[in-house]
Amino acid sequence: MFQKASFFLKSPKNGLKISCFFFGLASLLFWSCANIVAPGGGDKDIQAPKLLSSSPKNKSINFNQKKVVFAFDEIVQLQNPENTVIISPTIEKIDYRIKKKKIEIAFDEKLLANTTYSINLNGAVSDITENNKATNFQFIFSTGISIDSIKLDGLVFDAESKEVQKEILVALYPDSIPYDSIPNRKASIFSYTDAEGHFQFFGLKKGAYSLLAFKDENKNKTFDKQQESVAPLFDLLKLTSDSSLKPLLLFKEKKSSIHVIDKKIFGDQGFVVLDKKHENITVRLLDTNAYRSKVSKQKDSVFLYFKNTFKDTLDLVLSIDQNPFDTIQLYQGKSKADTTIPLSRLPLAGKKIIPGVYPVYVPCGFPIKSFAFDSISFFEEAKLTKLSIDTTFDGLKLNNNWKEGKTYRLKIQSKTIYSFNNQYNKSSDFSFSVDLAENYGNLLIKLKNPTHQKLIVQVLTEQKEVLTSTVTELDGLLTFNSLVPGKYLLRYVLDKNNNQHWDTGDYSLHLAPETINYYNGILNVRANWDVEIELGITP
Repeated sequence: MFQKASFFLKSPKNGLKISCFFFGLASLLFWSCANIVAPGGGDKDIQAPKLLSSSPKNKSINFNQKKVVFAFDEIVQLQNPENTVIISPTIEKIDYRIKKKKIEIAFDEKLLANTTYSINLNGAVSDITENNKATNFQFIFSTGISIDSIKLDGLVFDAESKEVQKEILVALYPDSIPYDSIPNRKASIFSYTDAEGHFQFFGLKKGAYSLLAFKDENKNKTFDKQQESVAPLFDLLKLTSDSSLKPLLLFKEKKSSIHVIDKKIFGDQGFVVLDKKHENITVRLLDTNAYRSKVSKQKDSVFLYFKNTFKDTLDLVLSIDQNPFDTIQLYQGKSKADTTIPLSRLPLAGKKIIPGVYPVYVPCGFPIKSFAFDSISFFEEAKLTKLSIDTTFDGLKLNNNWKEGKTYRLKIQSKTIYSFNNQYNKSSDFSFSVDLAENYGNLLIKLKNPTHQKLIVQVLTEQKEVLTSTVTELDGLLTFNSLVPGKYLLRYVLDKNNNQHWDTGDYSLHLAPETINYYNGILNVRANWDVEIELGITP
């Protein structure tokens, strides 16, 4: 067949026709074969590229070339080298070239004399088939007559959650650079933490260094003190041999200033939201005393309640520790608010109250000026019963000899509760019950705190949200009762300044964050069961 095809292709008269016939037939045969026989395949490639050689060789001295070349055992690719290839000390002008199985790193600037350079390609080099990444890649060379060989490694954790931190820049600065000027310096000797929070340096020179780990949000290799989390080593690090550091704790400093990020008025109420929380926030409206204010539980917002005086704008002064830090304008609405307000009873109506979590609280949604006790009826299992009631800023506290398994009803007539601007409640009638204690579990903690350190002991969800906490100096039994069955975490804060909350660190003041330690394990609380553990307190 192929001889005949060759003869026809030589024919001037029939060449075009026969050529078309030949190629059409060949194409038909090709696709027919493809449909009949499935393409063969081998095992999936799971091997990462292996380095076969380098020029110069690893740990070379007297380096005076313009580039280094790495040869691998297969065709490779280099992914995002500007962010994945770490060269220390930094070389600013670099050109990366890929030539099948080779990677060239060319230096377009003069290297420092008598200096050991390290190149880390971890995670940067991979094959082109399955993207298998080459790891444990460390290459050093020296422009001098000797190689600096000290190794340094460590871990970075979040100071509050104690979770490992990845992609954290860890930098070393010669002791000739003052500590306070480091935030304005671009890191030259640096590494990054991996997925396990681990970092390492190699090829370091003996000497004293400042060490700083920070989350380089803007990728400029410079610590932005106002915006970025940091884990400083407050003391000078003196390197004479290979070293492993204690874990570094990453924290976000308290901002030196607070800013308003949202504000709004709706009817006779409003709010101001701040960009951080503070324990002692106060507000003051200029030109009027016809308002009330309340700081949110999170200490980062202020709720405002106005009398029915309506101006176009209201000037508000915000203060911290009685020191004004901002004056803002609030734009008041034109329409007059309704004089009646429904009680904010949804959190309680139809609910089961956890036994032991008393008193029962009824939120009203407005500042209370007065209430008529005789206009409130209280029933236990349909029987009219006496009830003791206390008022809070914006709610009612119900005090009673609560009984497990009983259903209670609260009936509040209209105009029973008045706000400071003479608004009043609509009538409300709802029921709730007290659950059985056997449906909950208890946590019994034997605290070993012989020095009676001030502690904040906290029970958390698995997502590390604080569920309940207590302040104690106890050396003995501590209990958390009536926990909903589920899985919990436990931690404690060493409250050194006794302000009953965790304090972060301060870079400039050389203050580390207050110590947080977690109980090692998950607490599985079951209904009608006591979980008993021991918790030793360590500094």
